[in-house]
Amino acid sequence: MSETREELQVRLGIKFNNPELLAEALRHKSVSPLGKKNKPQPPYERLEFFGDAVIDYVVSKRLFRRSPPLSQGRMTQAFTSLASRMALGELAEEIDLFPHIEFCPGFGDNMSIELRHNVVGDVYEALVGAIHEDQGFETAENFVERTAMAKLDELLAGKNLLDHKNQLSRFLQGRHHKRVYPEYQLIGRKSDGVYVSQVSHDGKNLGQGEGKTQTASELNAAKEALEILKKR
Repeated sequence: MSETREELQVRLGIKFNNPELLAEALRHKSVSPLGKKNKPQPPYERLEFFGDAVIDYVVSKRLFRRSPPLSQGRMTQAFTSLASRMALGELAEEIDLFPHIEFCPGFGDNMSIELRHNVVGDVYEALVGAIHEDQGFETAENFVERTAMAKLDELLAGKNLLDHKNQLSRFLQGRHHKRVYPEYQLIGRKSDGVYVSQVSHDGKNLGQGEGKTQTASELNAAKEALEILKKR
């Protein structure tokens, strides 16, 4: 049974005073701008713009106040990595936002992984903007701290500066001396809802992975492929 938006708010620890802000944060531009009785239905883009600024400030403050102090170059590197579309997409996938995004019928089906990451990362930013508008900066800052700072700590520890899918692409490019695009395929779901994906190149299966979301399963498939290839 799919999660309701009420249940989503409970899971995220945010109860919106104005549910319309949450609806707007989750509404893609493919949806008609006018709803029932010609009621405006704005997409998430304005909230995305606002949320992006809030996230930038929260992350910048955390980096600046970190002890021991970080160099300007190290702060820039970590900030850029966390603010990338891939990293934001991963954050949004980890809190399972994609099933709640409102698309026009059929638009969200069979979406490429790159586009999905971009869209769900945008929605994460819009959600932060909506939280700020609904409950103020402190609550929005707390939400970013709870959902994004573990990823930032990983980056500062030297982990995941590139996600496993990007690492795999670069590894294969180094071997083949040309741009390589591994293929990812969802091969099933277990009874507990866990996704299972595999990654291949030139018709050869390189690895398999599982995860709570399709994206997570693909990342784990890429991770397994890297581990196998590096042993050869």
